[in-house]
Amino acid sequence: MAETSVTKIARPAQMRGFLISTIKRNFAIATVVTGFVTAGWYFTISKPRKEAYAAFYKQYNENPKFR
Repeated sequence: MAETSVTKIARPAQMRGFLISTIKRNFAIATVVTGFVTAGWYFTISKPRKEAYAAFYKQYNENPKFR
């Protein structure tokens, strides 16, 4: 057993800086997903709600409430 040489195991391709590169990738993905979700929320919920309130208050007459 002493006569056999020890072979080195090859390191994985990216050991150094793996955490930083993973964080950068995850941050980029999170930013893109957040942008899509924000745009979807605005166009499906916020904008129609604002338009509905504007249409309601355009024809709203508050004088009968105070008689």
